[in-house]
Amino acid sequence: MEAKTHIISSLTIAAGISKYFAIPFTAGYIIGTAIGSVLPDLDKRDSFIGKRSFGLARIIQMVFGHRGFTHSLFCWVLISIICLNYPSAFTYGLSIGYIGHIIGDFFSNRGVPLLYPIIRKPFNPSSFITYRTGGTSESLVLVASIIILLIMILDGPLINEFVQSIREKF
Repeated sequence: MEAKTHIISSLTIAAGISKYFAIPFTAGYIIGTAIGSVLPDLDKRDSFIGKRSFGLARIIQMVFGHRGFTHSLFCWVLISIICLNYPSAFTYGLSIGYIGHIIGDFFSNRGVPLLYPIIRKPFNPSSFITYRTGGTSESLVLVASIIILLIMILDGPLINEFVQSIREKF
């Protein structure tokens, strides 16, 4: 999945979680979600975040390969434990964005090694509901995510929470 699709689909998940679990939809939450949604690709040096990692992605890719440890539930749990020790809208978003990325890649043709390092084999659902990165199916996911996100933001308190969080900062 491309970075833009990871970001938008994770923001859609985060908006739903915010709406139904009363987590304020603030600028910090949105920024945390966006960063978390690309963070697992720190294991690929030519990814959106890898290009901005000052060489860290190259090292992680050499050690774990792409879609290795950083795409596992174990890594997400570690990130989430760290985030829970520093509770804020930003860290909640970071954790949600991270798992959103893993969910997105789970449905790709390549899948993800959910149980890495115990089981290194990638998991994904049956091939009839998977997509190819950069393909038409991914474009449909992006468009659907944008539509759902806009509906959730415009239909309810999310837009008010976001505007209020911006006003509080300035």
